[in-house]
Amino acid sequence: MYSQALYYAWHGIIRFDKGIATVNLLMNRASPWMDIDSHIPYEGKVTLSNKTARTGLVRVPSWIEPSQVKSFVRNKPVDVSHTGRSLSFEGLKPKDEVRLESPMLEREDQYTIHGEKFQVTFRGSTLVDIQPRTTGFPRSPHSTAKTTADPIYQRQHFRSGPAPKKTVTRFVSEDLIPLN
Repeated sequence: MYSQALYYAWHGIIRFDKGIATVNLLMNRASPWMDIDSHIPYEGKVTLSNKTARTGLVRVPSWIEPSQVKSFVRNKPVDVSHTGRSLSFEGLKPKDEVRLESPMLEREDQYTIHGEKFQVTFRGSTLVDIQPRTTGFPRSPHSTAKTTADPIYQRQHFRSGPAPKKTVTRFVSEDLIPLN
């Protein structure tokens, strides 16, 4: 069940139909139509490397105002139209590079979990810190052992500047499992 949910999320990052690539999530993904390279949450930058799309529709996450997004095609600033939260890049050619830049916003919020209050810090949509670190609730419903906040939520490195560069070989599947 969980693997199917992960597939649905991965599948939904980008969709393609009749020459239109629709980018729904600003996450790294290779596809036959367009590759997405996200620098979020290190910095507010996403690069789209076009392969076959004539039009790119990019959904802007709720934590970014669409008017704050600077858009570039082939390294030149462009004004793009937007409908709601989607930016539209028309007239794309193969090998065109689309770049989006925006402020990388941080916000704080409070949550109560098992009766204990937590102060959380988000950078974009990524949780980068949680306070207090020492908690009084069990790690899982089946455990009685108390825990401290998971190290996974201690992410100061996301605030340190440019995203680290890493060379990888990407696999692009030619076939997708149809969604039901």
